[in-house]
Amino acid sequence: MKSEFDEKNALLLLKVSDPEIAAFYTDWQYLSNSGEFETAAHLLAHLAREILRGLEDRYPKDMDKKIYSDLIHRFDRYSHRRKGGQAPREKEQFEIVWPDFENLLVYLVESGTGFCNTADPCPFNTLCNSLVKLESELSESEETEWSVHLDIELSSLQSEIHQNLKTLAPLLAAFYRDWLRIRSSTGFRCRSYLLGHLAREIAGGFRDILAMKQDEGEIKPSLQSEDLRNLKGHKDHIASIMSALGVTDFDSRAEQWIETAKDLSTLAHRNRDDKAKVLRKES
Repeated sequence: MKSEFDEKNALLLLKVSDPEIAAFYTDWQYLSNSGEFETAAHLLAHLAREILRGLEDRYPKDMDKKIYSDLIHRFDRYSHRRKGGQAPREKEQFEIVWPDFENLLVYLVESGTGFCNTADPCPFNTLCNSLVKLESELSESEETEWSVHLDIELSSLQSEIHQNLKTLAPLLAAFYRDWLRIRSSTGFRCRSYLLGHLAREIAGGFRDILAMKQDEGEIKPSLQSEDLRNLKGHKDHIASIMSALGVTDFDSRAEQWIETAKDLSTLAHRNRDDKAKVLRKES
């Protein structure tokens, strides 16, 4: 028979442990119970990664840190687009993972409070095994056609963007539809993180599809730091963008793209520094 403490929701424990991570988990719950987001599995994996990163200081010291790092890495991999612009994985495919993930959250919080009532004394291996099993099943399954859900009203500009993205890659179009849904929603506490992540995936997807590695290799040596000014630390991205645009000079279009995209990674991830806070406030 489970104790009363076992029945408590992980959110209650997280609120005491770290209110910011509790906000991530609140959004995780909302996404996991919602049926309105097409890329839910992708976004759930992103939030799971951020929650685990935020709880790293609660990792039990008597265990191999590599197991914990591997979990974060696996969720990171699931939260990023797949090669070829394939459709996002369906949320139902992750059903074997999420209960284990919640058990892990309870364990991490309990391990810092002295309760340690979790049924499984160490759920890390359980979750890791579930992810390995899921990865194996997904790699063997055939790619199914992704159905387009347009349950949101688009402006003429948004409709044009959507049609172009759908032509380019179904995955990017799905990201864009969920970006619009989340942008108009008031139910998220960590909306800027999710919007930043989706925008980053769309921008990166453009480069993956349109840019040619050979062109990037030829462009990068020609980029002079003095010409790039405050963007000189982004030479790889700039070369990729110039290749995607089919331009040989760092013109205004390329500059606008990198100026827009260069801070998306900071927006997408949990970061306590002042720059990240300012960016989220302005986003």
